[in-house]
Amino acid sequence: MRVIAAFKLAEAVLFAAAAVAALNLLRPSVALELEGWVADLPYNAQQRLTRRAMTWLIGLPRGHAATLATGMFVYSLLFAVEGIGLWVGRRWAEWLTAIATASLVPIELWELTHRPSMVKVLVVIVNLAVVVYLVRRLGARESRPLA
Repeated sequence: MRVIAAFKLAEAVLFAAAAVAALNLLRPSVALELEGWVADLPYNAQQRLTRRAMTWLIGLPRGHAATLATGMFVYSLLFAVEGIGLWVGRRWAEWLTAIATASLVPIELWELTHRPSMVKVLVVIVNLAVVVYLVRRLGARESRPLA
């Protein structure tokens, strides 16, 4: 459980950081500084991917960027609640994590079929493993007789 909790907490931090980055990219001075950092990346493939993501974010209308950042903050909060609840051993957190993670699998599978990559395959496998583990764990608790 602690591994899943740590993973959820790491996701929470990453989503919060991405939301802050998305909001900061709306300021031209931040975007220019980030372009300099991208130019210093050691691998050309990383530069291309980062520039493409940055260009996409900078090109978003302000309202869309704010909505995207809000969505990232909401996901960050969800992952933080899941992670903290799992870390302290709360049963409701197991249910929440199983339901929330399972609800995202169809979207991840759709994304995988339209834009396949090894990272997406790994994400689907990890999320399915988490759901199966939690459902089995919750099922085992349900089948135990009350003392």
